[in-house]
Amino acid sequence: MTEADAAGTRPPSRVTSSPRHLPPPPPRPPTSSDLAPPAPYVVPPAPRTVRTAAWAWCAASVAGLVALATAALDLAGLRQRLVDSAATADPAAEEELLREGADTTVLAVLGPLAALIVLGALCLVLYLRRRSRWGRGLLVLGVLTVVVDVLAQDLLTGGPEIDRIAAIAQGGLIALALVLLLLPPSRAWSREPRG
Repeated sequence: MTEADAAGTRPPSRVTSSPRHLPPPPPRPPTSSDLAPPAPYVVPPAPRTVRTAAWAWCAASVAGLVALATAALDLAGLRQRLVDSAATADPAAEEELLREGADTTVLAVLGPLAALIVLGALCLVLYLRRRSRWGRGLLVLGVLTVVVDVLAQDLLTGGPEIDRIAAIAQGGLIALALVLLLLPPSRAWSREPRG
């Protein structure tokens, strides 16, 4: 015996068993029923109307981005057209006031359009994952997007036609998606419980 053992400072040795020396698990108990276990829940695929609405919404988002990009490329011309239109309506107005009004108008129309594109895409993803919780939000955002597209038509008049055509396409595709989401198969799919 060593001094460390005699003083009691040495820890006692442990007996460890390796995993190959463990006893096998106990046998499984017999089943009490001859019935097969329940099948796992499988999420049914979305109906064609929901899939088509999602594709229409995605195409509308692309059209909205094209409208924003072309409006941004022609921003100086857009502002000048607004200033000229305001000067024609009120010749006594100051040039600085007209420029500020044009900038505010551009921001008031194109800013919400950009925000609605992003929010609509996010809400679409959430709707496809969680269904009914986000369906109403998608409908509200769709109606707001169509309204902003209608308002943007007057703002985009006179410049390159691609921005107006893209805004019209976005409004039409959103309207199509909204109609498809209101059809009975889409509504029934939205109300199904999730597993």
